[in-house]
Amino acid sequence: MLKKILFLSISTVLFTAPLGHSHPHVFMNVDIGVVFCEQGIDGFKIKYTLDPMYSQGLISEFDTDQNKIFDEQESSVLYTKAFVNLRRFSYFIFVQLEDKNIEHGSVSDFKASVVDGQLVYSFSLNTKIKLNKVDNFIKVSAYDPNYFLSTTINKETVEFISAKNWSINHLVGEDKSQTFYQGQIHPEALVAHIKGR
Repeated sequence: MLKKILFLSISTVLFTAPLGHSHPHVFMNVDIGVVFCEQGIDGFKIKYTLDPMYSQGLISEFDTDQNKIFDEQESSVLYTKAFVNLRRFSYFIFVQLEDKNIEHGSVSDFKASVVDGQLVYSFSLNTKIKLNKVDNFIKVSAYDPNYFLSTTINKETVEFISAKNWSINHLVGEDKSQTFYQGQIHPEALVAHIKGR
């Protein structure tokens, strides 16, 4: 019961607390995969790994048989009650092409799992971006504008999928050109220079 109350309390803070009093309550590592097609980018494969404390609250609430495995029904309930709401925040993934904001398409392939006691969300963002063959500048930032959640992009796991027709140079780091939380914080971003081969 205590864990349930803790989870509900954190969830309430995460989604309703005023900006002026916010600081990170949840910490999350983000894996990013960029999926290519002939026309450009076909979407993104995203994986969230939530911190142990917040994970425990969600696992206690939604893993109803407490076997540390999310079956189809448990995943469906988790998706509906704890994940779908994240679309209000662009799933904490913000994409720009040449400094122009790109809206996400639908979400698919959602899967919840438990790895070393931490809850992992895996899903696809079906965000289509047409690229030219000469020169493209893409930025994928991961952050919560309200700063209730702190994100870290895993540099070692960034991958470019089905990219044989594209030449890509990339880096991951703090993006000094962007700020959030009243201009105090710079988000982490994957920045890629892409051209056709």
